[in-house]
Amino acid sequence: MLRELGVPADQIKSEAFVAAKRAEAALAPSDSPAAPTSSLTGALSSTSPADDKTVPTLTFARSVKSAPLTTGKTLLEISEDAGIDIDFECRSGICGRCKTRLLAGSVNMEVQDALDDVDKSENVILLCQARSTGNVTIEA
Repeated sequence: MLRELGVPADQIKSEAFVAAKRAEAALAPSDSPAAPTSSLTGALSSTSPADDKTVPTLTFARSVKSAPLTTGKTLLEISEDAGIDIDFECRSGICGRCKTRLLAGSVNMEVQDALDDVDKSENVILLCQARSTGNVTIEA
């Protein structure tokens, strides 16, 4: 329509908002190629109040609660299951609403468009994208 109105092509801009593909790497068989992910490790040790060595745990430092990590779920989904109120919006790693500091442990994130270099240097993660298979403590 803009071209029909005579707007030069180099002046026409477009924008698309789409949800990112959910990370399937954790569920994929070991012989399938996994989607590229980014890993972030917390600066503190991975000890938590729930020191059950058999089931990895997500610990909420501010709320003084913990929940078992569930394979295939993001930390945001686990937080919701545990009744922890986390502000979120897009669930696709682009809005940054669910930014939270990782205090201990490590996570993988398929998308982290909403994080800048300062966020990354301060161990800020996106709960909607973060997944872990080991004990994790977050500031929530």
